[in-house]
Amino acid sequence: EMARRAGRTHRDDENDEMEAAEAVFAYFCEKNVLPLLVDSFSCRPPPWTSDRSIERDDDSSPFSGVAWTVAAKAQILQTLAMLIGNAVSPLSLTYLLSNNYVNELIMGVLPLSQWKDHALEELLPPFVTLLRGLVMTLRGDGGANCAPLLLCRRRRTANECEHDHEHELENERKRSETYMPLFHAAVHVLVSPLGSSLRDVDGSLVRTTAMNAVLNLCRVTDPDVRSILIGAVHDDDDEDEDDVTMKENDTSS
Repeated sequence: EMARRAGRTHRDDENDEMEAAEAVFAYFCEKNVLPLLVDSFSCRPPPWTSDRSIERDDDSSPFSGVAWTVAAKAQILQTLAMLIGNAVSPLSLTYLLSNNYVNELIMGVLPLSQWKDHALEELLPPFVTLLRGLVMTLRGDGGANCAPLLLCRRRRTANECEHDHEHELENERKRSETYMPLFHAAVHVLVSPLGSSLRDVDGSLVRTTAMNAVLNLCRVTDPDVRSILIGAVHDDDDEDEDDVTMKENDTSS
């Protein structure tokens, strides 16, 4: 009898915790906290004037003070990683990944060269945790249909389109391409010499986590994701062939 009562009490506590979590998440959605966090992460302090005061204009960001600190930006990354990792409802997961907010946040961290060493020390650990969490979410049952939400369109460079001028309609289509900020960021952290932090001097933890994200992303069965991964490999092969051709021309000359 005591065991049954203890089990009932435990279930009641779990239900109360679930209801509280759902109420907090509903408030989070109602108040549009997600775009607020992304905008806060993306904000940068305005330039200093000659008298060491901050120059502001009418279009300046509404954020100031602590929102400019690296600690606040690292906390935003950690918070979103926890939200996405603990989202069990497909509807909640779809909300978090929709409207390109997460994609915007990911690309806001890149390139790593925009940050100083002490900033990378704070940002890289939660950033790679966020990337790995997104990949594992895609591999889970609830995230199987969320892959399109992590894809974006971007314009190709002029060099990539210059050979298509004869076919305007086809050229218009080829002027843009689909890419995945999640994959781009994981590879960037993995291969960049800045892909480490002072907490992780040799970069083993950060780079291992980034590699784990890349490898698990290769296991995602979504056809659009696989097409992007295959396209990235082909682009690397084309670059290698161009390098070999240039070397051969230099040798022959």
